[in-house]
Amino acid sequence: MKKWNPYIFRKNDIRGIFKKDFDLDFAYYLGMAFAKHAALQKQNQMVAIGHDSRLSSPSITKAVIAGLKANHTKVRIMGLVPTPLCFAASHFLPNTEASIMVTASHNPSDFNGFKLSIRKKNIHSKELLKIKKLVLKLQLKTAKKPNFLTQAKLDTDTTHFYTQMMQKKFSHLQKKWKHKIIIDCGNGAAGPIAEAVFKALNLKVKFLYAKPDGHFPAHHPDPSLEENLQDLKQAVIKNKAKLGIALDGDGDRLVVLSPKAKVLYGDELMALFVSKQKAKPTPYVVADVKCAPWFFDFVQAQNKKPIMWKSGHSLIRQQTFKKNACFGGEFSGHYFFCDDNYFLDDGIYSSLRLIQILCECKHSNIDKLLKQTLTQPGVHTQEIRIPIKKREAKYLQSIKNYYSKKSKVRLNQTDGVRVYFPNGTWGLVRFSNTQNILTCRFGGPNQAAVKKIQAKFRQLIFCPQ
Repeated sequence: MKKWNPYIFRKNDIRGIFKKDFDLDFAYYLGMAFAKHAALQKQNQMVAIGHDSRLSSPSITKAVIAGLKANHTKVRIMGLVPTPLCFAASHFLPNTEASIMVTASHNPSDFNGFKLSIRKKNIHSKELLKIKKLVLKLQLKTAKKPNFLTQAKLDTDTTHFYTQMMQKKFSHLQKKWKHKIIIDCGNGAAGPIAEAVFKALNLKVKFLYAKPDGHFPAHHPDPSLEENLQDLKQAVIKNKAKLGIALDGDGDRLVVLSPKAKVLYGDELMALFVSKQKAKPTPYVVADVKCAPWFFDFVQAQNKKPIMWKSGHSLIRQQTFKKNACFGGEFSGHYFFCDDNYFLDDGIYSSLRLIQILCECKHSNIDKLLKQTLTQPGVHTQEIRIPIKKREAKYLQSIKNYYSKKSKVRLNQTDGVRVYFPNGTWGLVRFSNTQNILTCRFGGPNQAAVKKIQAKFRQLIFCPQ
């Protein structure tokens, strides 16, 4: 029995370095385990399976399909697609109750993994651990060597359905929006379908790196890192575009640039969405702990009810559904628009919702719209990432121990440790769900206050008192 690293089972999905943390045998047994867990074969339902542009994804996908078929489960094979399109199959197509997306999202090219859903719910946390136990059980029980030679007939129905769905929802934009847009697909999975959707809508778009390429020759497929946005910034300025959009490796999130190539923070973009969001089904708005305090105040000012929740797209999605919220969002770029009955975090759909908002403005300028909509007190940082060798409680405990003894200082431990000070300064430190890093964010009345708290956090993390 070949061993695999149990650490690949994360909070939101399964993710690790291919051929080091897991192999094709693991993918096969995962397919078997997922089929047994979902029990779809008894209901004659299908599993939709797609993959991203990574070099290892096609072979991993074949192994998963073999595992599904070994358990007599029907499969809808979608090929290279973005994650939202794969999930859309289990949401909108008949006889399809579950989905498996082979992807490592924004991780480096040697990583790969799996995002799972059953009956419109992402599999995460405790339910993911049940599948982990089932994989181990099947590996021990099954003596026969896996056979990966499966017939793979591609199903293109969902691709056509998705394009038609976007065209139907946003057909009015082609008459209202006449400005240039630059979209950087980062050689990820979203390029071809994004081109098809924007062409169908007849919008003026210049695409960068739309061809899927698992080597990611242009830049790393993580748009939340500003170093990966340099080409997009130059293209926005050079083409005098009204909007710059960067999609991540599997297309379920986006980052937005203004006409001046300024990167919008995730909570800034969320505030624009919330300001135009219908308060249905309920006025609840779910947002993760990385959002600044001003955002939660802004939601209340919009006569909506903010809920701070744990970071992680699956966790935000679950809480959004649980509260029947009108909107859910994560600072990193995952957004859920429940007022339109579209419950998928989808970079292409989110882009079109933003363009729709800008169409309602006479100037169509996102910089001006931000000034009109938001009054953000103070200075706030982007997400800051600190690499660590492994997740150890001491990193967060030192922050908690120090500030719990301070008077007039409030702590929030929804996810990690978030500290509030009387003068409006705040700081957050938490473990990433996907990598061995600490994620931090800070804010305050001025730059000096932010630098001071940032330095104190770093001291407490690495040199605890």
